[in-house]
Amino acid sequence: MGWFTRNMLAMELSDSLVKIVEVKVKRKRLKSRMIEYMAHPFPSTWIDGGDLQEREAFIQTMREGMKEKKFRTRKAVLSLNCSDVYIVKQSIPELRNRRLRKWFQNEILPELSLPFDNPTFDFHRIGHVWEDGGEQEAIFVMTSKEKVEQWVEVAGWLGLEPVGVQLAPLGLYRWLDLHMQLAENVMLLQIAKTRVEISLVIQGNLIEWKSIPLSVSMDDDQIYRPQMDSLKPVVRDEEEISVYGERLLIQLEEIVDGWKANHSIDIMEWVLSGEGIDFSLLQQYLNEQVDTKVSVSPSPENMMSKRVAKKASQWIGPTLSVPLGLALGRRKR
Repeated sequence: MGWFTRNMLAMELSDSLVKIVEVKVKRKRLKSRMIEYMAHPFPSTWIDGGDLQEREAFIQTMREGMKEKKFRTRKAVLSLNCSDVYIVKQSIPELRNRRLRKWFQNEILPELSLPFDNPTFDFHRIGHVWEDGGEQEAIFVMTSKEKVEQWVEVAGWLGLEPVGVQLAPLGLYRWLDLHMQLAENVMLLQIAKTRVEISLVIQGNLIEWKSIPLSVSMDDDQIYRPQMDSLKPVVRDEEEISVYGERLLIQLEEIVDGWKANHSIDIMEWVLSGEGIDFSLLQQYLNEQVDTKVSVSPSPENMMSKRVAKKASQWIGPTLSVPLGLALGRRKR
């Protein structure tokens, strides 16, 4: 029976890959199936600061990649990276969503110094809804309206029908929440070839995030060398991974200490995801260096259709966690 199933695409844009997954979503999320995926490379110079510089070339190469795939639906969720947004946590009055949106737009937004013009925004409330008339907090996420419209338009040229734009860390968290027994306070590390996006989740709420520049290798030729399998890590040597891990820990120290102090919490778990590096070796190195538990986002191998499993990359591992989480959507509790 197909009454409670639907097909959904999700697209993630990293610094040199477009990743698209198609999931047959079932009411019981763990029984959903990944029925197609694509990980298509492009030159990193085509995108600068989230803005597409080589529009026609990008669309053409993505169309060529999609021709080889058997996508069954066109409805797609698009992801935004942390580096593309501005976040503010705000105490809010007791208002319904529509009036709250108007209140923020009229009272708070004009007072903010944003790094872009013509902002668009969304929000989610933190914690329980009103108790005893007290105030609640909400996270407001803002980005350039032009940036969102740009990627919605590009998706349309690729034949997709965007049904939503969401933050990449939310997709990662939803995937992890479905497959792992996560600690209440978790730090998510989404690794790309030239940056790391770091997010803090407290009791299921995405509270903080930062994007830091950090290349998996000091050798640019190694990072951007074409590969037959675009998901194959460019860094697989233990010594190189130790060097990267050491650089990563130096960058994380101030961020982690600041988050612990600001929120009066202990971060109980770090979860790794992304691309460009051998995650099993990185996990091993980090577990030897820090007291906090370090784990790797689960592979989707148990939810692949038979056809996808036969042709899937041996390196698929945690590379598709973000689009899978976005395609599956929020789990009902």
